[in-house]
Formats: sequence, structure tokens, C-alpha cells
Amino acid sequence: TYSGGGIGKGNLEHLSEFKPTGEKALEVIVTEKPRETLYLRAYTGVNYTGRAWEKETVLAFRQGVPSIFGESGRRALMNEPFTRISDGAAGLEQQKIRIRREGASSDFSYIPYFAKVNQDDKIYLDAWVKGRWTKDQEYSYFSAAEVKNISSGELAKESDIWNEYRTFVKEEYSTAPDGLNQLKALTRSMDQGNVEQVSNEINRLFEDTLGLRYSKTPGEVPEGEEFTEYFLTENRKGFCVHFASASALIYRMCGYSSRFVEGYAVPSNEFVRLDDGTYRAVVTDDMAHAWCETFDEKTGWVVREHTPSYMEETDAAGTPDDREDETPDIVEHEEADHTAQEEEEDLTTQPETEENKGGNVADQKTD
Repeated sequence: TYSGGGIGKGNLEHLSEFKPTGEKALEVIVTEKPRETLYLRAYTGVNYTGRAWEKETVLAFRQGVPSIFGESGRRALMNEPFTRISDGAAGLEQQKIRIRREGASSDFSYIPYFAKVNQDDKIYLDAWVKGRWTKDQEYSYFSAAEVKNISSGELAKESDIWNEYRTFVKEEYSTAPDGLNQLKALTRSMDQGNVEQVSNEINRLFEDTLGLRYSKTPGEVPEGEEFTEYFLTENRKGFCVHFASASALIYRMCGYSSRFVEGYAVPSNEFVRLDDGTYRAVVTDDMAHAWCETFDEKTGWVVREHTPSYMEETDAAGTPDDREDETPDIVEHEEADHTAQEEEEDLTTQPETEENKGGNVADQKTD
């Protein structure tokens, strides 16, 4: 069942319903109104067990990309797409985003795709920016709607760490787990020529072949049933976690690197214009969301949305009305409630333990 904070850390157990409370999770101010749904990333899962999408392990990352393991290497890796766009010839305008954390989990920072990670941010491997003791954070970023139209020739030269990481992604994130024979059978007739064809095939499979239905109350998976296969072949109803999990697995079965992501999806029409020309959105816990992402060798990880209701919102978000709002800017910086153990121990010195090997799942769930 869904609970406060909106981030379930990949946990798929006892997932019976999506039940938001309407609690304010984040407050977001941007310099330009998004043309499409704004995705704010938090948790990223890579290892599917049937009970969870577990995070990448420290050991696997250290062994796979040893030159990127340190904090500076991880920051450079996270910033590579932003840097190549900024230093290239595309001429895209940088945008600014200010995020105030309210009821959202303090374990994460919530940043858009193609953002520049700040110098004092702490990063978990290649996955997410850790939460900080401050409520307010600011980032520069590029619009995902504009980035998708960039050609390779408009990007600056890629770095050596990007080449190393690209090899790691192909080896680590494109392998499907053992079993799942029913799901594998469903993918055999798919057109797998390129990732866009697979994306279209997934939509056809979900809507036309299987007739899947979005539901906030799909019920729990019965004892002994596999989570994703039960969703696809028996129950055929679910919310974003079900659709994101199934689509991430299908991309892998078709040979494409993918990851399971949780965060917030903010529709464009939630942003209202302020007196100073910026745009503000109040992000509530019903905007907590899970989606799939695939790896583009030019620009890195990109959103793949296959949850029906969210696909419709994204398609309709291109020309929302510009409502005027007299609400003032976010108030001056405040420090968040925090305890003595504010910062998680840096992974460069943290030994591999049972705790950091995998899931660290919680009972919180996204829509």
C-alpha cells in the first residue's frame, strides 16, 4: 500500500493499492514552463528479484567502472549529459529549477533529467543524488523536450569516463533475470530493431494484446505468483509500479539497457505563472510515480513512459494554459528537521556489507 514520502525504494511486496493522501511533497519553481510532464528522479532500481527492484551494489559498480567510483568521478559522470549539451553547438538555453522538500522522503534529492549536479551534492553510484539536510535546492538543467531533438554532431566530445560507463551499462543493465518464461514468450514476436520500435511494441502489447487496465486498487499478488507475470497474464490491472516493472524487463529481454525509477511526475499544467515571470507547481503525493528509463549513448538515461494515464498526460501537456497566480516565491531558505546522522557515510570508504549489497526496501509506494 502507498504510504507517506512517495518513494518505495523498489519494494514490490504487499503492493495492493495506491492511496495518496493529498499531502504536499515538494514545491517547485522553474524559470520556464515545462512543455511536457517534468520528471524528478529519486530512487533507481537495477536488479529485479520478483520481490523488489534492488539498487546497484557498491561492489558491482566498483568492479565495473573503477575509475568512476570516487565522488569526483561519480559527479562527472552524472554531469556528462549536461556538460556535453552545454559545451556543444545545440544552442539550448539553460533553465533553473528550485525545489523545496516538504513531505517527500529526505533520503533523496529530486532533480530533473539533464541537470547539473552541484559540487556539494553526494551521489549514490550512478543512480541518484542523496538527500541533504537543507530543504531548498537549486539546479541548472536542460529541457528534456528539447534535448530529444539534439543530434550527435551538436554535442561536445564525450569523455573517457563516458566510454567506460557506456560499456558498463551494456553489460550490467541489459541482462534479464532467469525465469519469467511467460514474459519472454510475449516478447518473441516483437519488432526489436531499435529501442523506439520496442517502445511502440510495448504500448501495443499492453493496450491491444493484453488489454491491461490502470487501477489504483489491483490487489496483492497471491502467494507463489511472480509479480510481473501475474500482472500481465492474470490480473491485468495495476498502477505505475506494475507498468514500469514490466516495461523495464521487456526492454532488457529485447537487448536494451533499462532501469526502474521512482520519483515525481509533475504535469505541465500544474505550473502557474508568478508575478516575477517564473512558474510554480505544488507537488502532492498523488504525483509520486514510477517509470522506466533506457540508455541513449548520446545523452544518457531517458524516460520511457508506459503507464496509460501518464502517457495521455504527457501527450496533452504540450500547450497548457498559462494561468496567472499571485502566490509569492518560495520563502527564504530554511533548514530542514534533521538528526545527528545527517549525511550517509561516503561510499568511497564504506566497505561492502549486507546492508549496502542490495534492496534497503521500504513499505512506501508510488502511484
